Amino acid sequence: MAEQTTKKRSTGAPPMNKPKALEDVVISEVEVDPVVEKRAATMAEIDYSIYDKKNPNSLMNRCDTRTSLLISKIPQNWHCVTEAKLVSLAEPEDRDVRLRLAFWEEYNRACRTDEKMARARICYGICSSEVWKKYYLTNWKKLVFIIRPPRHEMLLHKTLLLHGYDRISEILNMPIQNKVNKGWKEELPNGKFKTHNTHYMKVDTVAIRAIRDTVKMLINMQNVYTLAAQYGVDSKEKKKHAKYPEQVPLPPDPELPDPDDLEGEIDELENFLGLDQDEDLESEVGAENIEHEETIERRKPGRPKKIPESQF
Repeated sequence: MAEQTTKKRSTGAPPMNKPKALEDVVISEVEVDPVVEKRAATMAEIDYSIYDKKNPNSLMNRCDTRTSLLISKIPQNWHCVTEAKLVSLAEPEDRDVRLRLAFWEEYNRACRTDEKMARARICYGICSSEVWKKYYLTNWKKLVFIIRPPRHEMLLHKTLLLHGYDRISEILNMPIQNKVNKGWKEELPNGKFKTHNTHYMKVDTVAIRAIRDTVKMLINMQNVYTLAAQYGVDSKEKKKHAKYPEQVPLPPDPELPDPDDLEGEIDELENFLGLDQDEDLESEVGAENIEHEETIERRKPGRPKKIPESQF
């Protein structure tokens, strides 16, 4: 009787469903907005300085003549203090924080376009030119706080938020109707149809809301930090008596739409896309049987089960 031989698979044998190499995968090229690409390249090349007259991007060269003259009179040791010490000395308020962000946004714009900084763009929606001249340019503590570079993530998230609101406006202006193949088709003037995929709309909406919450958190953290310096919580004697508001309101931004007016439209869009539903309902948003007029009631949260006392 012939002996039965069993074939052993070598440990180093590759699996049958071997993934393709990166060279075999065709990756579609993504078109980058030339304005965004140019802005990123320009910002990476900015060499920030204050008093260097040979540097075209120094504050002395980018600010107007009056502001440059007043900055030159500030003692240089004031620029060496820490952020915490500067906050305790300047005691910045909400308007000061907004002016600081607006000042550096205008500085970045002036560096990109190779222009002088415009006082009107700094003060727009925050304060008048008279307040800027008589209150901020004559107060060294406030001026040093404003010309101190802010936290990078605050500027970054605000830039992302501006792009996010542009995307939200595009989504809200889409005529979402006539469902076809997990999307919505729009009839163009030439008789053709353009399909909008609800999946991308859902992803964009969730991402924009996350960015907006991050911006609120960063600004609220800055405001709470400012309040801490004003109330003197570093002192043990005043720490017990210091009272803080439960929630610091988000200061309005002239470049962004009114959050209260836009909140209802975003919530309505999220309701329509099924972002507040559970996973089963959310997966059915693209089904062909759901019409535009239908609304899905939000599942009511059930009461938590009572744990028997014997388990404690």
